[in-house]
Amino acid sequence: MSSGTERSSEKVLGSGGTAVAMSGTAGVERSENDRKSAALAVILQAVEKHKRYPRQGRRTGAEGSCVILARVTPDGRVDACSLEKGSGRVVLDVAARKLCEKLVGLRVGAPGGFTVLIPVHYRLTDG
Repeated sequence: MSSGTERSSEKVLGSGGTAVAMSGTAGVERSENDRKSAALAVILQAVEKHKRYPRQGRRTGAEGSCVILARVTPDGRVDACSLEKGSGRVVLDVAARKLCEKLVGLRVGAPGGFTVLIPVHYRLTDG
């Protein structure tokens, strides 16, 4: 029998296939999901702003995708970010780690307490 305070965990896909790992009570209110979606949008905007294709990667034709993991604190700030899954290309993984450094300290404007998995794609056709 449940006490009505069961904890649940779910992953919600944001734009570009970004997975937001959210934990909370069953039946999370829509307003909480809206706040998390707004926070995700801020994070994705920062990723696009700070992502740099490494010069060496361009010269060698390196392409690939990494996944970074960002943790948002209850006060709405990214306090940790790390490379969750590498691309298989060292030069791209180093660029993704540098991107993580830029995200730490980012204020997302919404209360947090969740983690975000963010795919970072490096394609030569991206400009």
